[in-house]
Amino acid sequence: MLHALVLLQELGQPPRSGVELVVNTDEEVGSPTSRQLIEQVAAQCSSVLVFEPGDLPGGAVNTSRKGVIDLDLVVHGRAAHAGADHAFGINAAVELARHTL
Repeated sequence: MLHALVLLQELGQPPRSGVELVVNTDEEVGSPTSRQLIEQVAAQCSSVLVFEPGDLPGGAVNTSRKGVIDLDLVVHGRAAHAGADHAFGINAAVELARHTL
């Protein structure tokens, strides 16, 4: 981010107004804990850039996102005696893992 600002200065094209920099620790798409702050700052800006690296060939710049999905998976296990009736039981954690895949 700083390199980009220095480069703009060197090219004789510095930003026409101030620069706001918001750095957050949210890892997931949508920035669930900092979204409100990001939207407040962005609403006061004429341009907004996101400096998240992409895995595009040749170091190309990401200009969009594919999307995001939120799921709620509910699974239920079935208790069974581990020694006498093992085959009757269903492990909820294992079932959740199957659905996750």
